[in-house]
Amino acid sequence: MPVQTRPKPAKSATSKYHGLTERQLVQMYRTMLLSRRLDDREIQLKRQNKIYFQISGAGHEAILVAAGQLLKPTRSASRWE
Repeated sequence: MPVQTRPKPAKSATSKYHGLTERQLVQMYRTMLLSRRLDDREIQLKRQNKIYFQISGAGHEAILVAAGQLLKPTRSASRWE
């Protein structure tokens, strides 16, 4: 005798992305990419002795964007909304 199981309910997009919209995720990714590109440019300028110091954030882009999102004065003023 076959066992009948209930079909699992489909997850909504918000649960799939932990409450973030696709637009918010794309904007966060663009911010991470911009951060890395700026860091690369700063390293280049440092090697050319056009700037005196550079503090690298390479490899930490995701956590910095997440922290920036949480540290906004108000969530409604977020640029990712």
